[in-house]
Amino acid sequence: MKWSDITLSQFQLINSINESKDFDEMDKLLYTTGAIFDFTENQMVDMGAEKVKKYIAKTTYLFEHPFQKKPYKRIGKYFLEYNIERLRFGQFVEITYFVQGDVLENAQSILASISHLPFLKNNSDNHRKISDYYLSKSVVQTMGALSCLLENYTEFNKEYSGLFELDEEGEDVEVKKDGFNETYGWIYSATQVAEHERITLEQAFDLPVRQALNDLSYLKAKRQYDENQMKKHGAINH
Repeated sequence: MKWSDITLSQFQLINSINESKDFDEMDKLLYTTGAIFDFTENQMVDMGAEKVKKYIAKTTYLFEHPFQKKPYKRIGKYFLEYNIERLRFGQFVEITYFVQGDVLENAQSILASISHLPFLKNNSDNHRKISDYYLSKSVVQTMGALSCLLENYTEFNKEYSGLFELDEEGEDVEVKKDGFNETYGWIYSATQVAEHERITLEQAFDLPVRQALNDLSYLKAKRQYDENQMKKHGAINH
């Protein structure tokens, strides 16, 4: 058994087992072995202790030799775009939404947002279909792709420090949000872009991401300037 034989779906299951507080270390090892070799609990009981020990040894060996993460230009039939500047605003919004949750659990959804078939553009209408496709693909490929994308995503967002904030270690990016923003923020932001560009909301999501974020940065700066002017004139009038 090699890491390349393990699917993203299996890896997610393994991760949830090892993060669970309901299992002790031995239980985690047993359930992880079952997840890797696709054994049910009953099957492992039936095969006997000695045989189970051999599979556990293989599991232990596997985890002692982690896989290297590297980007893949193509996974199966889909090509991946790692250059954030080449994405549509809508793709960027999708990625941002899924990054705010559990990144590993949302890995397939994040990758679907940067994927396209040969000679075709990314189509958000096919997002669920593409997400499901990645669940059956090798964890070596999918996690390598995810790692590269998140690195580029973080670097790109550093250019928009007024719209985004990094955590203390700079590894993750979170959109500044409150209760309203978390639910409606991007729709509201896209509406602002659409009004500024004098286009429809759908067209706003199709804009190049940098153009849309530059619009938002300008609109935020203008709003702050207008507020400061109002305060200044208010102080003068008093």
